[in-house]
Parts: sequence; structure tokens; C-alpha cells
Amino acid sequence: MIRKKHQTIVVVSNEPWGEVWFSKQHYAYELAKMGHIVYFLNSPAKWEFQNLFKFKIYKRHINANLLVLDYYSQFPIRVIPSLFSLINDFINSWKLKKIISEEHVVFWQFDPFRFASLFFFKNKRIYHVVDPYGHLPNDKKIIKKADLIVLVSEYYDSLYPRDKSMVIGHGIGSEEQKIDQQRLEKVQEQIGTGYIIFVGTISCDVDIDLISELAKAIPKIDLIIIGPAGKMNDKEHIKFQSLIGQSNVKLLGVINSRDLKYYLEGASLGIVPYKIQMKGNIHRTPLKIMSYLAHNIPIVSTLNYELKEFENKWIYTRNDHRLFIHECKYLVNARDQKKKFSESSIEELKYPKLIEKILNKLES
Repeated sequence: MIRKKHQTIVVVSNEPWGEVWFSKQHYAYELAKMGHIVYFLNSPAKWEFQNLFKFKIYKRHINANLLVLDYYSQFPIRVIPSLFSLINDFINSWKLKKIISEEHVVFWQFDPFRFASLFFFKNKRIYHVVDPYGHLPNDKKIIKKADLIVLVSEYYDSLYPRDKSMVIGHGIGSEEQKIDQQRLEKVQEQIGTGYIIFVGTISCDVDIDLISELAKAIPKIDLIIIGPAGKMNDKEHIKFQSLIGQSNVKLLGVINSRDLKYYLEGASLGIVPYKIQMKGNIHRTPLKIMSYLAHNIPIVSTLNYELKEFENKWIYTRNDHRLFIHECKYLVNARDQKKKFSESSIEELKYPKLIEKILNKLES
């Protein structure tokens, strides 16, 4: 079924709009590009006493169809969680209604911490579960009120009601493969080609020891790291400083998500080096894997990701340091590593296709 009607959609996010895009930013951008009017609702800043008196919503246009909204919650939900959450939801729904005149709105909710209750709108609600939220008090409330639950992982399937849920993995941006050759050449003049790349936040979940061992095992090949430094304890921070001190490790920091494709285009291999834990970290569903796939980059991962059709063909799961490094060394030197996916395979993974499936399911 092809949908023709454009809708007003509020994307409720627990991650702010910025240089780094998560799935919620991608969905908001792609929805707006498809013609829907999209309000991207940032999560509120940390609570301060002055918030009691802040009733304004601040808006800024990203493009003609996409607005980012910033607001403050009046009460700290950690004090009296259930009561204050309800009051905040009521007040914030009222604030939204002053901005959004449409009566019928789709709330596309990625944020499990706010808006368990909605007021003043006739709405349909999508609850998009991208992380394990089952332990959160609002999770069960939102489940009951959601018209559709979208699960990013099959792992969550047994935790949510089957009659109103569907599994949709992460997607690929519709503009991901549109490359400006002059821009690409400038990037490749700076960092070259043929490198191994890791895109992501360096935090306590990332296996810094594994990345360091890999860099030492491939001294003549650069290892490019793109992303911010996140929360690390003192021991991990010392390891990280040692890692980026290696001559073939290049830390580029945060790159705007829409420019990231130029850095991916020159890579020979993408890595997903999270620490190996019980059950193989199955709850993690990294968006970076989709970015790697979009640029025909083979992947070595410690995670058992759910794209089974690509396992040992494009994604190589190796949850042992020795095997991980061995696979990386082989793939980065393989002559046929830049074989390409068929266009039809890539198109099925792009956000417009995923969005149509979700909105059609919402209407059915």
C-alpha cells in the first residue's frame, strides 16, 4: 500500500538534535524529506529551580518541514516520579498544543522517560524501542497507550505484546550514497584511503584493549576513530590516551552525521569492538553497522548482529581478540573486499522503505 497523505508527526527524542545523529534524528529528517511536517522534540535540559517558571517552547527550523523544539520540564521527576511525571506531561502537552495547531498528530516516541501521558491531541502513538527499556517505570505505561510498537531488535520481541508490535532494524539514509566528488577528494587528501574505521562514542563499553592490539598488529595501516569521548573511568581513560598516542591511530572526534559518508567512503574495513559480555551483547544494535554496509565496507564485530543474511559474507562476528585481529588483517588486505551490494538490497534498508512499512502498519 502506498501512502499519499502527509501527516503532522512529533518525534519525541531522548537524544538532542546535533552533530551526531542517532536513529531518531534520521527518522525525523527522512520523514520531513518525504513531505510530512515534523516537530523534533528534544529532551529537556537538566532540572533547575528556575524551570518552575519556564513555560516557553523554543523552536528552530532545520528545513521547511522540520522544526526542532526545546523546552523545560517544570518538576524534577526523580523526587516524586509518578506524580511529577504526570504533571510535567500535562503542562508540556499544553505547551506543545500552543505550537502545533493540528488536532490529529502522530507521536513517534523514542523517549521512554517522558510523555507517558499525552493531553490536548487526538493522536496515534508509535513507541520506538531502540534500547532495553523494560526496567523503566514508564515503559509499561507507554506500551498500554501505544497504537504500534516498533522494536529495533528481535531480542525485544518476547518482551512486548505481539499483537501491536513489529521488528524493524536500523536503516540507511536516503542520501548516504550521494557523494560529492570534490568534497570526497578533499577528505581523502587529508586522511588517505585504505584505512580501518571505527565510528562511535569511546566509552566504558568499547574494548580499548582490543583496538590497541589491532593497531599494533597493523602498523602500516591507519586506524581512524570518529566520535566523541564518552564516560570512562580513570583506568579506561589512561588506556584511551595510550591508544591515541599510537602513530597509526587517528582520532578525528565528532564529524557531522551528514558528512560522515565522506570518511566512510575511503575505508577498507569497519570495526565494532565492544567488550565481550554474557549473551554476546545481543541487546546492542549499533547504527554504525548500517553506515558501514551503505559504503560496501566489510565489518568485523564482537556483536552478534541480526543481519543473518550478511553473516560471514559481509559481517564477521569474532568474539575473541585473536580471531578478531586475524579476521581484520585478512579482510583489510583482501583484493575483492570492495565488492558491492545490489542496489535492491540497499534500497530495502533505506529509511523511506522502513517508514512506509511502519506508517502502513500504524494504519492497518
